Amino acid sequence: VSTCWQSTVDYSEHAVFFADLLIKSDYLLAVEAFSVIENNCNNISNEQKKEIVKILKKSKPKATIEKSRLIEEMILFLEM
Repeated sequence: VSTCWQSTVDYSEHAVFFADLLIKSDYLLAVEAFSVIENNCNNISNEQKKEIVKILKKSKPKATIEKSRLIEEMILFLEM
């Protein structure tokens, strides 16, 4: 995942996968998945953004405090 957010390759097609990593992974990997989504946001379709936001909102109540904050930040970022 580290290689993905550090590269210029377009991973927007896999944004839902990275959102899933953000939810299910440890905090460090979640931050890296966050960065991949953030770096590819301009290429993510509005439909994908809506799907990701829905998935993130559903997962937020089950997340740790740290991950909950990260999830909330991603939701705000995608809804901009």
